[in-house]
Amino acid sequence: MGKITSFIVTICNMYLLRGMVAYATTKSPVYGVSNITSYNTMGFNLVFTLIILIVAFAVFQYTGLGNRLKAIGAGETAARFAGVRVERTKMLIYMTAGMITGLAAFINSIKVGSVTSTAGNQLETQIMIDLVLGGMLVNGGAKVKFYNIILGALTYKILTAGLVMLGIEPKTQQLIMGIVFLIMVGIFADRETSMIVK
Repeated sequence: MGKITSFIVTICNMYLLRGMVAYATTKSPVYGVSNITSYNTMGFNLVFTLIILIVAFAVFQYTGLGNRLKAIGAGETAARFAGVRVERTKMLIYMTAGMITGLAAFINSIKVGSVTSTAGNQLETQIMIDLVLGGMLVNGGAKVKFYNIILGALTYKILTAGLVMLGIEPKTQQLIMGIVFLIMVGIFADRETSMIVK
């Protein structure tokens, strides 16, 4: 979009669309059908999650799309010279991310039985923390491994659950998480390139 960094465009669009949704919808929860929460079982959630992970792993690891993503993460200019259609690949990934977000919203609506205009706020920050805690390079690139995602999500959940179980107050939890996040960024940031966000 006008050669502006994709990360900046994504953040701007996120707040723009979030504001539009807030104005266009009601502040009250919109409830699903009466039996929607009956699907919120361990078996359903586990199968659903495994299917998504297996499909994503197969695409990332064994298809040309996964290779193109790694090339773009390593360096967009080099990827273009290698014949990768960067803009087309990015658009495809954004569309896929949108569909996965829709599936996540579906799972959340099953869990709580309703949807609101503010559902999912700040989850993007949690996802970024998950990835860094899993050891994923901030820049992306060829060194990225799929297990970083799973490891990061599990680490985040264990850490947050542990802080709650220890009875630590929320503001102190945020401070601890911030410190851990900064340490992990310092460890896993790729210093071979000055490009931090694509």
